[in-house]
Amino acid sequence: MDTVSPPRKFLLAGCLLTVLAACDHSTTEPAAGLESNETAPLAQIQIGRPEQVHISEPILTTGSVFAHKTTNVVPLVGGLIEEIRVNVGDRVDQGDPLIMLRQTEFELAVKRLAHARDLAKSELEDALRNLDNANRLREREVISQETLDALETRVAVSTSKLGMAEVNLSLAQQELTDSIVKAPFRGVITKRFVDEGAFVPSVMRSESPVVQLQKIDIVIVQIFVPETYLTSVSPGMRAIVHIPSLGQTFESRVALINDNHELNTRNIELRIGIANPDYVIKPGLFAVVKLYPEAREIRILPPESLLGAGQDRHVLTVEDGKVQRMNVAVKALTDGSLELLSELDPDTNIIVGTQRHTLEPGNPVTVDQLL
Repeated sequence: MDTVSPPRKFLLAGCLLTVLAACDHSTTEPAAGLESNETAPLAQIQIGRPEQVHISEPILTTGSVFAHKTTNVVPLVGGLIEEIRVNVGDRVDQGDPLIMLRQTEFELAVKRLAHARDLAKSELEDALRNLDNANRLREREVISQETLDALETRVAVSTSKLGMAEVNLSLAQQELTDSIVKAPFRGVITKRFVDEGAFVPSVMRSESPVVQLQKIDIVIVQIFVPETYLTSVSPGMRAIVHIPSLGQTFESRVALINDNHELNTRNIELRIGIANPDYVIKPGLFAVVKLYPEAREIRILPPESLLGAGQDRHVLTVEDGKVQRMNVAVKALTDGSLELLSELDPDTNIIVGTQRHTLEPGNPVTVDQLL
C-alpha cells in the first residue's frame, strides 16, 4: 500500500494490568503452599489506539491490450478483386491503396454516362433554340399560345434530363474512384480474408471484409474493477501497466470510464492509453495494472487487536477499569493493515497482543505501570 503521509507508527502503550479474577472460596480450597491472602500475578498487556492516516491504496487488476482503432475494410462498390496490394504485417499510411477492383466495368460506365450527359445537353440546347424562335413567332401571332407552352415544357423536361444525366455520371465517377480502396487511417494490416480473383459485393449488400486494419501506434488497455471502487477511480488517475510477455512496464493515465457498467458482474470498465510508436505492444496481450487513486483519510486499527471472524469481529477495550467488548467493521488493506469502518472514539484504549485471547468482558483491570 502506498501512503502519502510519513511512515506511521502506532502508539502502543505497554502497561501492567492486574486482572482481579473473582474466586468462590466456599467451593475451592487454596492450593497447597499458597496462603489465602496471596494475589494473582500481574499480566503484562499492551494497549493501542485507532490512528488517523492518509493513504493512497493501489487498486490491482488485470486486463487486455486492444488496438486504438480496428476496421474490417469492405469496398463501397461490388466487383472482382484484381489486386490486393497489402499483406498481413504491412504498415500503411492514411490514403495508401489497399485493394483494387477490376476497372473495366467502372470505366465503361463512366464513358456511357458521359455520352448520355452530352446527349441530354444537346437536347436542352435544341429545346432552348426552338423556344427562342417560338417566342419571336408568338409576338407576331404566327403560332398559338398552346404551341409556345409545349415548347416551354420541352425545355423544362430537357433541363431535368440533363440534371439526371449529370448526377448519374457523377455517381459512376465516384464508383470508379471507390473501386480503389484506400486506408482510412495509418496502421498495420492484421488480417487478410480473401485473395485476388474473388468477387465481393458492395458494402450495402454484404459485410464480408477483404482485409483488417488496426491503428496500434496508440494501444488501449481495457480493465474492469468492482463497482465498489466507483468513487475511487476517475479519468486522469495514474496507472502503471506491466506487460509480462514483454517484461516492460509503462506509466499512463486512465483515459475514460465507461458510463455503462456490466450488470451481471457489477464491474466498471476503464480504458488506459499507451503510446506505441514502434508497434512493440501487440493487441491481445495480457496486462497487469495498478491504479493509484487520490489519497484519502482513514482510521486503522492497531496491529494484533482484532478478534473473531466474519460478522463476529470485535476488539477488547479498557473502560472504567474493566474489559469491554466492542463489535467493529473493518476492511483489509493491501499491506495487511485493517481500516476501521465503525465509529470509534480516537482515544479508545484497545487491548493488543497475544494476551487479549485470555481476557473476557467484565474482567476488572488496573494500569499499574507504563512500559
